[in-house]
Amino acid sequence: MNSKKCQLCKIELNASNDSKEHILPNSVGGRKKVSGFICKSCNSKTGETWDAELASQLNWFSLFLGIVRERGVPPSMVVNTSVGELNLHHDGTQSLIKPVYEVTESDGVATLRIQARNEREVQQLIQRAKSQYPKLNIEEAMGKMQIVDDYTQRIVHTSFEFGGEKCGRSQVKSCMALASTRGIDIEECVPADSYLNQGGPANFGYFFDSDLVLNRPADSIFHCVAVTGNTESKMLLGYVEYFSFQRVVVCLSDTYEGDSFEAVYAIDPRSGTELELKVELFFSKEDIAAIYNYERSSEDGMHSAMNEVMRIGYQASVKRQEDKAFDDAYSHALAECGYKESDALTEEQAGKLSRLMAEKLTPYLLQRLNQNRN
Repeated sequence: MNSKKCQLCKIELNASNDSKEHILPNSVGGRKKVSGFICKSCNSKTGETWDAELASQLNWFSLFLGIVRERGVPPSMVVNTSVGELNLHHDGTQSLIKPVYEVTESDGVATLRIQARNEREVQQLIQRAKSQYPKLNIEEAMGKMQIVDDYTQRIVHTSFEFGGEKCGRSQVKSCMALASTRGIDIEECVPADSYLNQGGPANFGYFFDSDLVLNRPADSIFHCVAVTGNTESKMLLGYVEYFSFQRVVVCLSDTYEGDSFEAVYAIDPRSGTELELKVELFFSKEDIAAIYNYERSSEDGMHSAMNEVMRIGYQASVKRQEDKAFDDAYSHALAECGYKESDALTEEQAGKLSRLMAEKLTPYLLQRLNQNRN
C-alpha cells in the first residue's frame, strides 16, 4: 500500500493536502496522474522549479514537434534564423519579435515602411506616423496594406543544454511517481531519497549504448518512464526518455527487497496517445557505476537518436505547414465567395471557391516547388 506521507517533505497526506501529480510533467505533454505521492505544496514547488527547468530546456522541441498539453500551450520563444531573430510559436509558425517602423526622407519626401503581425498593429503604427506627419492620408495608407502569407523555409540555428540539478530531480521524481503506483515508498529508495530530499549525489546517468525500448515504434516521438524491480539482483531501476532522444537510467535502490515487477508509462506528446512499450532494465551495481561515470553514453548513439528525431520532426513540420496552408485557403475562399453556413453551396460559389483557393495556395505551392528543385 502506498505511503500516506508526502515522499518529499514527509508530512502526513490527507484529503485536504493530497495532490494529483503528473508522472510526466504536463509542461511537456504528460497526462497520467498519481495521488498519494506528494502534497499540494511540494507539487506546486517542484512544478515551478524542477519541472519548469526541464520544460524550459526542452521547449524548442515542444514547439518544433507541436506537442499538445493537457493544460495550456508551450510558450513561444525567440529563435535565430537565416533572416534574423523571430518568435517560434506552439503551432509551428514564426512571427516578427516586434513590428518594423522605418521612415526615410529624400528631397523633402518621407517614405514609411511598416511590417506588423496583425492589422491592429498596422493601425497603431499609422496613427504614430500621422502624429509625425499630419498630412498623411490614413485611408490611403491602409489601402496600400498587404497581407502576405510567407512560406519561406528558414534555417533555424539552435543550441540547447540538458541536465543540471533541477532537471535531474524532475526525472528522478517521475520515476518515483511511477514506482509509488506499485506501493514503493521513497524511504525504501536510499539513493533517490538522498538525492531528492537530502542534497545527496545524483542517482542517474545518460545511456546510449543500446536501445532499452525493445519495441520502439518506427517514425515515432514519445516520452517514457519505466521502473523495474528485481528480487534477485535487489536493483530497483528507472528509465526516463524525453522526445525519443534524452535517455536517462536512474537507480532508485540497490537494496530492493520487494517482488519483481515492471511498470511503464509512455505517451506520444503530439497527440496525448498512450503507448504500450516494453523497456528492458537489467543492470548490475557495476553497470550503474559506469552509467553514473558517463561510460555508457555513446556519442554516436546520442547523435543517431537526435538525427532520427530531427528527421521525424521535419517531416511533421512540413505536414503541419501544408495542413495550415490548405485550411487557411479553404476558410479564405469560403468567406470571399459569399457562402453562408446555413445555405447550400451554389454552382457559381463552387467555381469561385476553387479559384480563390488556388490563388491563396499559389505562394505555398511555388515555395514547395522551389524547395524540391533545391
